[in-house]
Amino acid sequence: LDRGDFETLILTLDRRFDGKGRVFMRLSKQDAYLGKLRIAEGDDIIRIVMTLPGIRKIEDVEKILRSLRGE
Repeated sequence: LDRGDFETLILTLDRRFDGKGRVFMRLSKQDAYLGKLRIAEGDDIIRIVMTLPGIRKIEDVEKILRSLRGE
């Protein structure tokens, strides 16, 4: 994800995290085909569910995502 899409993901974690360790994302199918990962809404998407066992707080999800990105 580019910086803008990553920040969108972080800012919308309250809608994407279910409190049971799952983070839901939708990526543009067209951009993925071209080798780019972009957050998207609509019909032509790839649905991703990231499972983080034992994680129950949004703050912890944000820390994990930022560490995966190298921040």
